[in-house]
Amino acid sequence: MAAEDDIDTQSTVGTRRLDIISLWGKSKRAEFDRLKRNWIWETTDLIARIEGVTLFSEANESDLGLTRNRYCTSDRIHRSRATFVPRQRGDRIKRSAQMDQTTGNTAMENAEDDGETCEIVSRFNVTLGVEPNQFQGYMVQAIKNNNGTAILFLTDVYGFEDSDTRDFAYRLACFGYNVLVPDLFRGAPRRSEDSMDDYEKWREQHPPARVAGDIDVATRWLENEILGGKLGIIGFCFGGGRLIETLAREEETLFAAAAFCYGTRFDTSLVKQIRIPLLIISGDGDDKCSVSTVTEMEQLAKEGTRVKIYPGFGHAFVHRPKTTEEDVASEDAFTEIRHWFHQTLLPVPSSE
Repeated sequence: MAAEDDIDTQSTVGTRRLDIISLWGKSKRAEFDRLKRNWIWETTDLIARIEGVTLFSEANESDLGLTRNRYCTSDRIHRSRATFVPRQRGDRIKRSAQMDQTTGNTAMENAEDDGETCEIVSRFNVTLGVEPNQFQGYMVQAIKNNNGTAILFLTDVYGFEDSDTRDFAYRLACFGYNVLVPDLFRGAPRRSEDSMDDYEKWREQHPPARVAGDIDVATRWLENEILGGKLGIIGFCFGGGRLIETLAREEETLFAAAAFCYGTRFDTSLVKQIRIPLLIISGDGDDKCSVSTVTEMEQLAKEGTRVKIYPGFGHAFVHRPKTTEEDVASEDAFTEIRHWFHQTLLPVPSSE
């Protein structure tokens, strides 16, 4: 089965609701009308049709590795090019663009009308470290609006190949950031079907010292990659706990800002050793990162820390929303994170 952000035109028969982000053709009116439709994708062998429009198999030919799927389209009246994404993702991308009121390098001005703005993102795997301790990473690099900064993304237990994780990294890159997602589990993440009975045994396969060393290697690699730009760090669940440990042990301040999302299994007293601005996000129903934990973190954190607790939400709602309500809260949290990094990583625009 294709991943959520991949539409496989060579599958046999399939149906998926899509969103159309941009469409180029001779008629502006036709473009407007098509943008407003709820598209349904259906494929049979190599031919795909959306509401009677034939899609030729001209998808994903760019060497930039676009996360969207571009096709030539044709009906009785119009010939055009179109870019499609799964509907939920398309809604999120467009809402993010609409809500972005910032200025400067990361602003997506008129993003609704410029389908290329969020589209030119390069994705590739990288090898980190040296033999025999090499491991993989996933790099998402802004091309069109690259702002010269970078974010180290520490994942939850499902690892660097997880589709929700890669989606979130992609969305950050859309706003100009270079995002590195290291494989903290060296090819052996948790799987959704795994039993909780063997969770502790699985954790033992990933000793803290080795994980910490890999994070340090990834940090140095990213520092060299951006050549002088500021570094941010974000962590979810397992990665949130490792974020706190990473920042607390820093002998030199490599990161300029951090975003912590409901981290797990860490010593809260370490927060007082963190010297950079920290954004803390959690839900008041999270049994893995309780309100009392967040409150203690806030008391220990340096001045300038921002805390946002979402009433009624549990664990992982920011990067894995499962309901309409969680999706709304996730959008708000993403905006918080995006603005946080904009304020802390980018230079203040000159008044001249």
